[in-house]
Amino acid sequence: MNALFITGTDTGVGKTMVTVLLTQLLREQGVAVRTLKPVASGVDPNQPDGMAEDTRAIWDAQGRAIPPERITPWRFREPAAPPVAAEVEGRSLQLAELVSGVQAELSPNHCLIVEGVGGLLCPLTETETVADWISALNMPTLIVTRRGLGTLNHTLLTVEAAMRRGISVVGLIVNSDRPGDSLAERTAVREIQRRIPLPIWAELPYTEMGRLDSAQIPELEGQRLRQALKTVLESSTRNPI
Repeated sequence: MNALFITGTDTGVGKTMVTVLLTQLLREQGVAVRTLKPVASGVDPNQPDGMAEDTRAIWDAQGRAIPPERITPWRFREPAAPPVAAEVEGRSLQLAELVSGVQAELSPNHCLIVEGVGGLLCPLTETETVADWISALNMPTLIVTRRGLGTLNHTLLTVEAAMRRGISVVGLIVNSDRPGDSLAERTAVREIQRRIPLPIWAELPYTEMGRLDSAQIPELEGQRLRQALKTVLESSTRNPI
């Protein structure tokens, strides 16, 4: 069963940009793909169809193959952790429902990419976190981190938390979430590689729009991403989840 979960070291590190990029790369290789972002907070109800901007980007990336409601079934107005945003609306999230919602989209006929919400330990329900969700799904996981001051601490903590829970972390993507060329930014990837025994799938350049089309990434990074995806998806097929 081909599947990949995408989480991050924090909110705003570029998870959706990476999710869209990987979806595009798979489709360009002729791979059928379904991409989900099941939970989203801070969704403006005045958006067309009540669709979050991230949901729309993912919808477009996969060729609008499924209704937006299936991409993001759990949407909340307030920009807060999901259980807090849900409480404001008199709603609640249940881990069993979140797990079954993702599992319903699994199929031998396509690859499934699932984007989480916030960082790995972001509260998801009243008692569980995104990490608990990943553990219940037992999906190989990609961590998106950023290049800049503070990223070493955030990345090391995230990887350690994942490994302590037995989550299969298959790699990292380092995203340039802001312009800059400080010493911390120039050495971030080197220092991450020195301290974490995981492959770095790619180093993504900064983009003002916060979106990165597959045609915009350097050829070498594109090749690395395609090879990493191929390896992980072939492995998950041999070892079904």
